[in-house]
Amino acid sequence: MNIDLKVSQLVVSRICHDLAGSVSAVNAGVELIKDDATTIDQEAMSLIDASANQSVRKLSFFRIVFGSGGGVNGSISLTELHDLARNFVEGSKITISWPEQTDIERVDLDDGKALLGLILIAVDGLPRGGVISASVHNTEDGVGFAVVAKGERASLAPEINAALNPNISIDDLSPRTVHAYFTNIFVKYLGGEMEYIGEIPEEIRLSAIIPK
Repeated sequence: MNIDLKVSQLVVSRICHDLAGSVSAVNAGVELIKDDATTIDQEAMSLIDASANQSVRKLSFFRIVFGSGGGVNGSISLTELHDLARNFVEGSKITISWPEQTDIERVDLDDGKALLGLILIAVDGLPRGGVISASVHNTEDGVGFAVVAKGERASLAPEINAALNPNISIDDLSPRTVHAYFTNIFVKYLGGEMEYIGEIPEEIRLSAIIPK
C-alpha cells in the first residue's frame, strides 16, 4: 500500500500529539524528584508510574494500527485486540464493551489493524465519554467488524466525516483527521468496504467487511 508522504507526516503528528501529555507528565515527575533528590517523593513516583504506563499502552495500540508486525504468524487474537483497545482508553471516560466471541478466536493481523482503526475513530466521536461496543463475525463475503459508540453528544466532527471520503484532497487532512482517512484507505487496500452511520442521535456506527 502506497501512502502519500504528507499522510505519513500527519500520522506521526497524530501519534506525537496523543503521547505528548503522558510523556510531559513523566518529565514533570522527574523534575519533582530532582528538586529534592534526598527523599523519594511518592506523589512524583506515582505520577511517573501512571504516565509511563499510559505511554506504553498508547504506543502498543498505535504500533498495531499504524505499524508493521506485532502479531503471531500474521494473525492476532481477539483477546489481544480487546486488551489493546481497553488499555488505550484506560483513564478516560470511555469504556470498551467486548462481547464474547463464539466463532472466531483469531483474525488476520491486517484485519485486526482495521478493527482498531475503527475503534480509534469512535474514540474521537465521544467527547464526553461513553461506551464503545465491538464485534467480529464471519459473513458470506468475509470477516465483518462492527463498532458502535454511544454517549452524550456522540458524533463524528464534520472534518472527520469528510476524511472518510477516500477522494478527499490530502491538503484538507490534519493530524486530527488523518486516522479516519488512513483507516478507510487501509480497508479498501484489503479489498473491503467501510460504512459509517451517524444519523442516530448520540450514537456512531462504523462497520467494515473484509474479504477472506
